[in-house]
Amino acid sequence: MKIEYIDRKNGFAKFWVETLDDLWHVENLVEKGDLLYASVFRRIKNEKDPEKKSERKPVKITLEAESAKFDRYADRLRVSGVIKEGFPEKFVSIGAHQTIDIETGSKIKMWKPKWKKYHISRLKEAEIAVKRPKMIIVSMDESESEAAVIKEYGLEFLGRIESKIPGKRMVVKKDTSKKEFFEEIEQQLSGVPVDAIILSGPGFTKTNFKTFLAEKKSPLLEKTTVKNTGQSGKTGVFEIIKSGGVTQGLEEARVIKETKMLEEILKEIAVGGKATYGLAQAEKAASVGAVETLAINDSLLREKRNQCEKIFTDTESSNGKVMIFNSENESGKILSGIGNIACLLRYQWEE
Repeated sequence: MKIEYIDRKNGFAKFWVETLDDLWHVENLVEKGDLLYASVFRRIKNEKDPEKKSERKPVKITLEAESAKFDRYADRLRVSGVIKEGFPEKFVSIGAHQTIDIETGSKIKMWKPKWKKYHISRLKEAEIAVKRPKMIIVSMDESESEAAVIKEYGLEFLGRIESKIPGKRMVVKKDTSKKEFFEEIEQQLSGVPVDAIILSGPGFTKTNFKTFLAEKKSPLLEKTTVKNTGQSGKTGVFEIIKSGGVTQGLEEARVIKETKMLEEILKEIAVGGKATYGLAQAEKAASVGAVETLAINDSLLREKRNQCEKIFTDTESSNGKVMIFNSENESGKILSGIGNIACLLRYQWEE
């Protein structure tokens, strides 16, 4: 994301969306009642000749947002709402419903009644995230490989690849199948532009794959690092994340920060320590300035925004941090099991 300006006094901000991660950030930034300024096409009927097909005309509109939905598979963010004003006026129906599609490369102008601290933090976090190195974690063994790209909104799994290695007696065919297995993995990884690749898993398959890349003089070789894990597949990917087995440049990636924070909260909950969970408990803790870090799922924020906003305000007024989780990724699913909201506290707090 590239921020041009944030005018908190007048409620305006202007920025460019550069990546799919940015679209996810904007989805969580857009709230009901916000105004977005956009160029769209509207179908206009020919009043003089009703039988003639309607034409698509470019118009500039001010949209009062009602909802926003990031579609990671269609690579776009859809914001729906009501047209408040537009130009040319003859092509715009004030009060009509409209949906605008925001894609990477889009320029966004947005107005909010009030830009709060966590709004600004999200924008600046997105701007910093663009500069971080991009990474794939590959978790493999002799029978399978699972690769995942670390995104701001979570892990994007690229698909499971299974080996077709036969029994030990068929040595020639075994070597051939192993080569095909490695070639398929290399092809999968080559299709994603990243700066670093972690090869992980039990046994020697990961090391053999790196040797394969070296023999082939693959450009992927210089990006790869090998790390041991007890499991392969998706479980092995999550093992790498939880263990902190990532390069220095990625330690501040959102999905990794979320995982570490949630583990710390769960550990404190398990021993009756400096943590609490649930909406009512979080509200009480925030009101007395006890919250050091607040973890909340985006689904709860959309459902009970007014109540959550009060908790945010109380948390930030006592210099606490707010982390909004993606309810669809692994950490978000775990958080949903304890009420979609939890707090790491400054001290052990009696409810």
